[in-house]
Amino acid sequence: MIVNASNVVEKSADILVIGGGSAGIAAAVAAARSGAHVVLLEKNTYAGGNATAAYVGTICGLYYRNKAREARFVMGGFTKDFALQVQHASNSQPFQFGQGLHFLPYKRSAFMEVADKQLRQNKVNVFYNADVKAIKMDSQSIHSVLALVENKPVNFTTKKVIDTSGNALTAQLGAGMLVEEKNYQAAAQVFGMCGVKTVDNSILNLSIIRTIQKGMATGDFPTEYKRLSAIPGTYENGFLFFKLGIPLQVENTSASKSSLEIFSKEAIQFLERYLQNHCDLFANAQVHMIAPEVGIRTGPRNEGKEVLLKKDVLDAKKRDAGIARGAWPIEFWAPGENPRMEYFEEDDYYDIPAYCLVSATVENLFFAGRHISAEEDAIASARVIGTCLATGFAAGKMAAGKLENQPEKETIRKIREEIANI
Repeated sequence: MIVNASNVVEKSADILVIGGGSAGIAAAVAAARSGAHVVLLEKNTYAGGNATAAYVGTICGLYYRNKAREARFVMGGFTKDFALQVQHASNSQPFQFGQGLHFLPYKRSAFMEVADKQLRQNKVNVFYNADVKAIKMDSQSIHSVLALVENKPVNFTTKKVIDTSGNALTAQLGAGMLVEEKNYQAAAQVFGMCGVKTVDNSILNLSIIRTIQKGMATGDFPTEYKRLSAIPGTYENGFLFFKLGIPLQVENTSASKSSLEIFSKEAIQFLERYLQNHCDLFANAQVHMIAPEVGIRTGPRNEGKEVLLKKDVLDAKKRDAGIARGAWPIEFWAPGENPRMEYFEEDDYYDIPAYCLVSATVENLFFAGRHISAEEDAIASARVIGTCLATGFAAGKMAAGKLENQPEKETIRKIREEIANI
């Protein structure tokens, strides 16, 4: 990237957060509450990441898995507070699904509202339309980050960096080690329809499955569109949201992302017509919303001082340095296949160690969200929104603690106290 130095605007921050998704919001708030001057860079014109751009529709990882009717939070602190605010703004309630899984349906506008409120109240300096292009560093630390903000070059000097970009952007730009798989978990596209006849979720999904199976039997329905399901808890007054699993391989390239988007738009056009003509519940239904982005579940990951293992998840392993609690099972989506679910015991959780958020090679780099230092199967559990909120908040506290020269053990102790206060 060639930039005329005379055109570059200079900015500074104590802590720079890259990415305004769930983890980035939490990281920025945590750091700002500690008194740091925090700058948040977000590529879109709004905060929320996959929660708003891909409209995931449900916050998973907030509650213990159990057969009890009432959902029970696995963590307190910021994660619980944020979730309760989204729940109130969405006028929703926790939803119980199969195998004792609880999650929170939410409205996209409500998530945006709460995110904006948190960033504003905590005086986080947010730059939207910010496309990070380069970093400047020595052998040990990042000194500045260059971004195009509304297509104008801005250089942000900083003392600490928290990467919550979702795709380990700092590592891709040369800061530290990178874990990159050949292919990643399957992507999904969320879209909404209006005019759907009133019906409960189980009957609706059964009707969709039967319609699709009948269509595939006659050859009228393409098999690559078969992973269509209604998102539980999202039906309201004839409006309903769907998730379409995309059977294409996901790679860390712009060409791969374009292919996913083209596939999803063509699929949705077909699905609207097919359901209208072959399922009575959709006779008068129409597509009224398509999420702006395809939902990418996993991607490249930073490598930290410690790696979260699949065994740690399934053994519900506890750690003295645990700074977030994982409560969601391993939910691994291979392209073109049904999800592989692997569970640990009910009413239990595993700890995510602090050192999965700390770079192994760059002393002032932290990370959070779906590219923490973890095996691919482990991140298939830890990538959900509830857990991303928790790792984001922990990363923000750890970066601020480092800035204040606070002993690391003391910072970890404070984080653990907060999440245990349920």
